[in-house]
Amino acid sequence: MLPSKAGESSAKPPGEGRFSRRRRRAYASAVAPSKIGANKCDPVLYGNYLLIHGQGEDRSYFYAHLIEPAVVDRGDRVWAGERVGAVGETGNARTVGCHLHFEIHIHGRAIDPEPALGRWDRYS
Repeated sequence: MLPSKAGESSAKPPGEGRFSRRRRRAYASAVAPSKIGANKCDPVLYGNYLLIHGQGEDRSYFYAHLIEPAVVDRGDRVWAGERVGAVGETGNARTVGCHLHFEIHIHGRAIDPEPALGRWDRYS
């Protein structure tokens, strides 16, 4: 409890405040109309991961460390903005904390995703 005026309680509700351990779920969404290429688990490195092949483009999008297997299956079609999973700490993220590992591949080769993320962020 924090100091308060007479008759007032300054206790914060559970999960509130600076040192809160409460977790909020952050969702991963498809970035383009696409087809699911893989929905798998690599318990050592990537944990639950998802590979999405962009429809009509030579790009693939890789999402790793999802909290649980993705909500879509191989071969499913997804739309830009469609929720495909939730950010977690599976695989080696168990040692560094909850985050989303996101990659963009063109013709199978990884590129820096920052320029695309910057463009997409303007619309969120």
